[in-house]
Amino acid sequence: MKKLLVLLMTLLLIVPAVFAQGGQEAVPAATPTAAPATSGGSVNAYTTLEEPLAAKLFQLFEAETGIKVNYQTYDANETLYGKLAGGSGGYDVIIPSDY
Repeated sequence: MKKLLVLLMTLLLIVPAVFAQGGQEAVPAATPTAAPATSGGSVNAYTTLEEPLAAKLFQLFEAETGIKVNYQTYDANETLYGKLAGGSGGYDVIIPSDY
């Protein structure tokens, strides 16, 4: 549950940054009663969330915001570190596991 809360908070912080690119005014995060955004942007995430949970969480986020989430999962923080230290990047959100 803690990981889910951290992910949601992180994604909600990223949403305004996605819309603020290019000197445009930031769009506030969507409220539960707000209509889905129509911008069609995308967010790249790297996470330890298990596949069914990640798929459901990101599906809900996409439905609420209209922003597509492209995600990859990894099995351990060491895998995360190795991938990022090796120069692989391009992720907007990185969600390491708790020890």
